[in-house]
Amino acid sequence: MCDDACVNCNTRGLQNTPYSTVGICLQCKIGYYVNSQGRCDPCPNLCNTCAAVTGSCFDCTNIKFTLYRNTAQARSLCTDKLCSSACLSCSIEEGMNAIGRPYCKKCSQGNYLTSDFDCRLCPLNCGSCDDNTGLCNQCKPGFSLNIKDGVPMCISDSTVGVCTVPNCATCDA
Repeated sequence: MCDDACVNCNTRGLQNTPYSTVGICLQCKIGYYVNSQGRCDPCPNLCNTCAAVTGSCFDCTNIKFTLYRNTAQARSLCTDKLCSSACLSCSIEEGMNAIGRPYCKKCSQGNYLTSDFDCRLCPLNCGSCDDNTGLCNQCKPGFSLNIKDGVPMCISDSTVGVCTVPNCATCDA
């Protein structure tokens, strides 16, 4: 009396309403949810499993997909739009950033968050850099922060103050 995706069908009301030949589904198979009419609808696109009543996604069909909270539909959905691999916290509630990816909220160490809400690598030998400017504020081990022309750079500890050019009279440290 219910559709094929239903595993628990209520048919009690059918005797009282002779014109009704369809039962009300109370529980659907995994990958489906009960809609407002008591029928089974498939979980939203790219969604592996979802909430039994709302259809809100619990997980995506591929670990590369992004699970996000869709405030307009008041449920979680999945998208195949991927955040940068350096992104630790990703969100597409606001839509997509300028380069067609979900907005990144926080980057992994050694990367910084750009004005486009994407992650970029910090400068060479830099361990961490400022999220707003991308300028280095801490070097990797074995390197020292050196400011040249107002720009912080990481210089190898083994070459600071050492002249590397033969017969050098003056050296820049």
